[in-house]
Amino acid sequence: WLKITAWEKGTVVQEVARLTKPRLSVEIGAYVGYSAMNLARTVRPHGGRVASLEVDPLHVTLVRNMVEYAGLSEVVDVWTGYSYDSIPHLLKKYGPRSVDLVFMDQKGTRFHSDLALMEELNLLSDRAVILADNVLKPGAPLYIWHLAKGSYHHCTAISVREFLLQSEDWMVMAFRDATKAAAATPPPQLHRLAFESDNFRKKSMFDGVAPSKQDWWKFSQGFVNGLEHCGCKPAIVGLHGRDNPKITPEDVARIFRNA
Repeated sequence: WLKITAWEKGTVVQEVARLTKPRLSVEIGAYVGYSAMNLARTVRPHGGRVASLEVDPLHVTLVRNMVEYAGLSEVVDVWTGYSYDSIPHLLKKYGPRSVDLVFMDQKGTRFHSDLALMEELNLLSDRAVILADNVLKPGAPLYIWHLAKGSYHHCTAISVREFLLQSEDWMVMAFRDATKAAAATPPPQLHRLAFESDNFRKKSMFDGVAPSKQDWWKFSQGFVNGLEHCGCKPAIVGLHGRDNPKITPEDVARIFRNA
């Protein structure tokens, strides 16, 4: 399974970057560098930069070589280490309120804590846009709560097909609003959903216990119902409910216009 942010997901990343025109984009979870290069090609024309964080040193070596091969090394900085160790170094390197776009593709149950750290360090600009992948599968309920109930507006789930699969996933985004208060403590049900999300993620790594399509469908339904029960279900756009699903740049542009 090649876990890259490609296909319709790649379209979303590219369009969000094109419309945001970020000075600095921070990616957490580089994997093989596909999305870092996608971001770099999009932001280079207006002088933007990409800081890509990756915990696995072998993947870091691969990403740096891919970026160099693509001729994008002057645009992309690749950082090695855990996100909670690397994020403070971004403040030293790029300065406060320097981050206009955050794209997270690491462990979903860390999205909210990594984002909270960037808020605490005053890294986010007033116009920052936040985007994360795999928010439905395997799930990031605390991240959704953080956006929907915190200092952001227009929390939106972009419903897309998983790369090389026909199953639905969400990419969830929102726009920074520093005038709003931080999110209250999430209800216990969301912590339970986060625990179940991690459990499904771990099982999916091993063929013998990997969840079936039916298992994923049942989990996804429970996930969405749990969000609705807690009052943080985001608006959904994209393939959700379409007969012939295909995300388009116009779907993303409409989110920006509405915001």
